[in-house]
Amino acid sequence: MIATLPRHCRDWCGDSQVNGGARSVGVSSTGLSRSNLAANRSVVSSASGSYQGVQDHHSKNYLKDLKIFSELFNEPLVIAKQCIREVDLDLYELLQQTELQANDLMVAAQAVTWKLSAMACNSLEVLPTLLWIARGSGEAHELSAVLKVHNSVTAMRKETQVVRTSYIDLLNQVRYLGQCTQITMDQMMIEETPAPVEDESGSLETKRVQQQDERSFEKLLRLALMHLDAVCVTLEECSDFWLMLHNAELQLRKLEKEASSLGNGLQKLQSFCERLRDFCKEHCGVPSSSFIVVTRIQEQKMGGYAGKMDF
Repeated sequence: MIATLPRHCRDWCGDSQVNGGARSVGVSSTGLSRSNLAANRSVVSSASGSYQGVQDHHSKNYLKDLKIFSELFNEPLVIAKQCIREVDLDLYELLQQTELQANDLMVAAQAVTWKLSAMACNSLEVLPTLLWIARGSGEAHELSAVLKVHNSVTAMRKETQVVRTSYIDLLNQVRYLGQCTQITMDQMMIEETPAPVEDESGSLETKRVQQQDERSFEKLLRLALMHLDAVCVTLEECSDFWLMLHNAELQLRKLEKEASSLGNGLQKLQSFCERLRDFCKEHCGVPSSSFIVVTRIQEQKMGGYAGKMDF
């Protein structure tokens, strides 16, 4: 089942979509946002006895959400590829590259989610040592545990940031594809328009008579634009998985900042441990790497082209 297409396609060239135009409600250069992000944060602060079971359920749902997102992204993109292959092979190759770029992003996001889980579980094991140090009962050699957590938080924050940046790059790439498709269609219509001729009254008149092939190409390009618009909408609306991942990045950034200030004294270690504990509770429930929802595609297997599309 293909995602429901909007009634009216966007004006690809009129709103400077490549530079992040007005339709970019959910994504910006500073991150991802949506109203239910606040609701997701309420889960982080939960401290009920059934927390782990509930969070395990949420984590699996996040990865299932990534699978649904992948399908909603790929299905209209494949149709757009099939349409454009009939008209412009250069643009078709660009669409193939975009499909690979999207698959790389989703596979990377899935891997980062697993790493996030491993990092949270490892930090949870170190947490008793950190709390022992915070009470002034630890030995000097145990301070290395603080540095270990700091390093793992920094590394994980960088990986989540790379994924977010790649997400924004993909959105801009799809917008660029829409612009190119729109320009291709406009250029085709201009080339097919004959020079104006003077009628009996002396007025200039242009008579444009479309051939069957011309009508077919225009329909193909319009259909491709409709499906590229559906791809853009999927990216702009930011599913729960991507919001969870970006929220993790924000939490890691705060943890990294707090951990870097612990070298001046251990007075802040207690509050750092509390924040770390909440973070670990949320992300320890993520399924292991055996729970795969997105697989890497091979370049030669992309697209599933089924033959010429007739109109």
